[in-house]
Amino acid sequence: MNIAKFEQSIQQLFDRESLEEFRDDFGFTNQTISTIGYSTNLSIRSN
Repeated sequence: MNIAKFEQSIQQLFDRESLEEFRDDFGFTNQTISTIGYSTNLSIRSN
């Protein structure tokens, strides 16, 4: 998969507001994609 196709897929999955709000949380480092990774914050919040 090339970077342009992946970027299109991301834009179709998430609305523009979310992408703009979290623009520092994702990015592209290569021109071709061989592996996709993700992480999540599972910290416990106390109220």
